[in-house]
Amino acid sequence: MKLGLLEIVLALVVTSLYSPLARPQSSAYPRHSRVGELRLRIIPDKETYSLNDNLSTTKEFTNLTRKTLCFPKPAEEVEEPALGYLITRIVGPDGAPEEERLLEHYSGGGTWPQDNLVKEIREQWIWLAPNATYLTVPRVNVTKLETPGQRRVEATYRPPEGSYQPAKFRGYLNTAARIAGCTVPQKVVSAKQVVVDVLP
Repeated sequence: MKLGLLEIVLALVVTSLYSPLARPQSSAYPRHSRVGELRLRIIPDKETYSLNDNLSTTKEFTNLTRKTLCFPKPAEEVEEPALGYLITRIVGPDGAPEEERLLEHYSGGGTWPQDNLVKEIREQWIWLAPNATYLTVPRVNVTKLETPGQRRVEATYRPPEGSYQPAKFRGYLNTAARIAGCTVPQKVVSAKQVVVDVLP
């Protein structure tokens, strides 16, 4: 039986949809998510500020899984892929960042060999049981609020993945964490935006 032109075209379309080559490839970074492994919450030191105040925030991590999660204390306001890092952004009334800052970047290689990493995980990393929380220390995010109006506070956490060959480095971390008895978070997570007021 001969196939018509329409049937041939449809067959090619269906084949391309289910072909492994047509599937999206994973990126170097873990998949971004607001929910899943960790919930990140922004806690400002107050909801209403006066001019010339500084703006400080604390971040709260909550384990949403049924496993014990573990991760190094996040670096803050500096990109340090080997440890994982937390970036806070304050957006002013005009939609621009409140304070322009150039983030430093550290390309550390992590802890080697694996026995030393397992010891470090057990003794120095943050461990979060299911539903448990971890609070960062308060940190000044804006040194001087110079104009009135609302500020939007945003925060994102990137788990450790290393500066070079991130997939391989994550595999190394995951294996060491399993030996230590915990699980390393894999997904980038963003906090729900918080709005604060600056009075005239």
